[in-house]
Amino acid sequence: MSTLTVEVLILEAIGHGRQIFSYSVPDNWSSIEVGQRVLVELRDRPLIGVVIKLLKERPTGKPKYQLKPVLRLIDLSPLMSKAYLEWLQEMARLYRSTPAQLLRAEPPLPIKHSWLEPTEPLLPQVSISESTIQSQKKPDQKPRYLISDDYFADLLALLPRSDNEICNQGQTLIIAASLWQLETIKDLLVAEADAYSQKILELEPYLRHKHTADDWLTTLANQPILLGLRSMATLSLPNLSRVIVIEPDLFGQTESQSPYWSSLSLLIERQKIEQFQLFTLSASPPKASLSARHQSEPKADSLIWRRRHQSRHRHFEESISGYSLLSPEVRQLAQDCPGKILIISDSTTESWRLRCGNCHRIWHCQSCQGTNIQAEDELSCLSCLTKVNYPCPSCQDQAWQAEAYGPAKIRDRLTRELNRSFELTGPDWRYRLIKREYQLLISLSFDSFQNQARLNWDYDYLCW
Repeated sequence: MSTLTVEVLILEAIGHGRQIFSYSVPDNWSSIEVGQRVLVELRDRPLIGVVIKLLKERPTGKPKYQLKPVLRLIDLSPLMSKAYLEWLQEMARLYRSTPAQLLRAEPPLPIKHSWLEPTEPLLPQVSISESTIQSQKKPDQKPRYLISDDYFADLLALLPRSDNEICNQGQTLIIAASLWQLETIKDLLVAEADAYSQKILELEPYLRHKHTADDWLTTLANQPILLGLRSMATLSLPNLSRVIVIEPDLFGQTESQSPYWSSLSLLIERQKIEQFQLFTLSASPPKASLSARHQSEPKADSLIWRRRHQSRHRHFEESISGYSLLSPEVRQLAQDCPGKILIISDSTTESWRLRCGNCHRIWHCQSCQGTNIQAEDELSCLSCLTKVNYPCPSCQDQAWQAEAYGPAKIRDRLTRELNRSFELTGPDWRYRLIKREYQLLISLSFDSFQNQARLNWDYDYLCW
């Protein structure tokens, strides 16, 4: 037997226990590299694993004759990169699961699978042990993918598809506010790997344990980058030409509310970004709330990702989602940068709403269509700071009544609706976990506006 030993990460289901085992390499093997899949034997059962570490000496406490040999080498060249294997182990630790579960499972999303049209699984890791995965699926198992390709078609169209386009367009920075957004976007991008010549990497999980963002970015060349909130302020990208922000509402809409907008402004100014776009996964606003200007815009210039809700959820969504434009600070940020905002975010953080005293319909600002209207000495819109002095657009009545609709009420209703959404999901670990994460997102997105210290949310706290 050879003195070379390897640590193998098992890619198939073996329970919630040890997942990494040591094996010896046969003498007649010419070479073995990290990232290659191998066939090994565990408890008299042949399993597929991937080499994650090469050891020149045997593990401590393991006599040489106790190490089983690697049975067969599956890949001639490494299939998985070292960075991806680190990401896989980190995700297993964060989600308190096993790598095999992460490979077999779809990325968890904080919405019920019946809210959106399901699509076929798009995980690129299916090919790792496709026969094993297919044999473990139940006949009546439904796909749990919640977001179809239509929602990400515009995002995919923005990214380069060839080496020439990469050289011409430069790097693309994708900023997301939560873990499930990063995972979903990454998986959908990697699912289109046949059309791309570069590898998609997600940096946030192990940036906390490494040195700086620059240490990782030097190895990425012109590849699209998926990055989290906390790493945005430390970026130094020499060839950055496009910034895409996912779910801008979670950052806070003004510079005083969130330090990330100021960091993003400095990043755009320093890098001379050519394109700056805001994408949102929030529900689309009611049709009656859209201004005439946005109704006349072509779809290519006013992209809004829409969720296909069931009828019992639609009334709830329309009652809490008062449509409004971005705040003046964010609009000014976009005006200072070349390009334009393609997707307009809707806000659910109104504190006050005015209802008509006659027909009881909610008043909307004529300038920005927002519902956050303050009633003091005179009526004024808190979104665009314009005065509101006009009759009800429905019944032309001048009487109005103000109602408090603060963040606490919205958060409670979101939490109740979230609990209803997970009633039919069963005891699946992914949904229990993401339910906890989404409740934290709800709490952070509202409470952090009143407590600046809460804005420095930690990645572990967000996940757990």
